[in-house]
Amino acid sequence: MNLIVFEHREFLTGFHKRKEARRQKAKDDALIALKEEKRKFKEKKRAELAARRAKFDSMFEEKEEETESRTYDLSKHLVTVTEVAEVDLEDEGTHLGPNQAGGSGRREGRFSSGE
Repeated sequence: MNLIVFEHREFLTGFHKRKEARRQKAKDDALIALKEEKRKFKEKKRAELAARRAKFDSMFEEKEEETESRTYDLSKHLVTVTEVAEVDLEDEGTHLGPNQAGGSGRREGRFSSGE
């Protein structure tokens, strides 16, 4: 016949130990899940930045192909002029500001509200 020894104190503390072990395992699992989520988020951001960088790099490469450079050799130095953008100052709606001496610089009736 087998005799089972029952220790009341061990029996009662065993519940607490197992409960604490489950809590600790849940905390560890949550921490691992959080780290994995952070890793995936960083990986996603890196991929987005790489895609954005590739897009901008290709835009600049296209612009470099379109630009025209002129080099002037002066007596004491070398000057390179590169046109990066065309600006049409005579186009309608382009206004650099008044070029008047004195006064407030406003002309009456120029910015009227359609009277």
